Amino acid sequence: MKIALVAHSNAPWTAHYARHFVAREHEVLLVSYYPEPLRGIPTVLLNGAAHADLPKHRYLITLPALRRALRDYNPAVVLAPYMLSNGLAASFVWRGPLVVSARGTDVFGDDGTAVAAWFRKQLLRRICRKASFVHTVSEELTEFLLHLGARQDRLFCFPVGVDVDRFHSANGRPAISRSPTLICTRRHEEVYGNEVIVEALALLHAGGIPAQLVFVSDGPLLEERRRQVDRRGLAPFVRFVPRVPHDEIPGLLHQADIYVSASLRDGTSSSLLEGLATGLVPVVSRIRANLRWIRDGETGFFFEPRDAAGLARAVRQAVEQPDVAHRAWTENPELVRTEGSLQANCDRLLGLLQAAAEGRVPSGTL
Repeated sequence: MKIALVAHSNAPWTAHYARHFVAREHEVLLVSYYPEPLRGIPTVLLNGAAHADLPKHRYLITLPALRRALRDYNPAVVLAPYMLSNGLAASFVWRGPLVVSARGTDVFGDDGTAVAAWFRKQLLRRICRKASFVHTVSEELTEFLLHLGARQDRLFCFPVGVDVDRFHSANGRPAISRSPTLICTRRHEEVYGNEVIVEALALLHAGGIPAQLVFVSDGPLLEERRRQVDRRGLAPFVRFVPRVPHDEIPGLLHQADIYVSASLRDGTSSSLLEGLATGLVPVVSRIRANLRWIRDGETGFFFEPRDAAGLARAVRQAVEQPDVAHRAWTENPELVRTEGSLQANCDRLLGLLQAAAEGRVPSGTL
């Protein structure tokens, strides 16, 4: 089967999907707005800008190029992760079988005005009507799209998942010390609330816990976070690691004790699943998408969104309750293996693509 993948070549799941489909003996063409090809996968680059954060109007300007790429390739089905970028563009130019994938911020967004929020919902309704199927990565996304009028028989919910062969718990992980290492692998964007993590670190130091913090990512607010760290006098305790190849993330996680995320809204976070799979103690915001993956006070800890003091208290609990650290190390990786495996969920997505190409509706379990 010929699959066109309209996706950013720098997104970690893009390489996973493309190579998994090829390994299953399907033909894949990647059509990417990010200006770098994917090694080993035929790639058409639509945007010449040398940056990752593409202005939304660029998706409209390049519609003729996307139409030509898909027409020339003539795929059996198109897959487009991110509804309001790749999915929207594909829905304008492709009339054949189309599967779009909702990830979180692409659906919920932060529109600022009632008019912008209304316009976003109209676009999402249009994409849902045009798509053969819509894949979502969390129940909250599914319910939101149902509320907008999406057909229930076209919505299929399962996480992206993580490569459990690469992300696994370290052997003999020691108990968390009084000077734990925290790691955050979320981008420096407003929705991820990384400023809350910095403030919590300051509170921990003031309370006698000299924790270290590692940020692994880039993003438009990176320099603002650097300035915040400097203002708080935390520079000796915070390490900023720029975007690294995804293969290097497991090693960085293994050097930490606690995974932290202060996200305000999300789908099922692959970053969270990576932290769980490597046996770190998760300390994350109490948002809907996180609830199914952690038992508060048993396999990790929650804090309320934007609550730096609550985050600091949760980290202190992680330090003071070694039984939770032990359960996180033993139980969370098993949970990811059974419910969040990238390999299994790539096959589920492939089943959805095959059903779309054949004009049939798959079973609820694919």
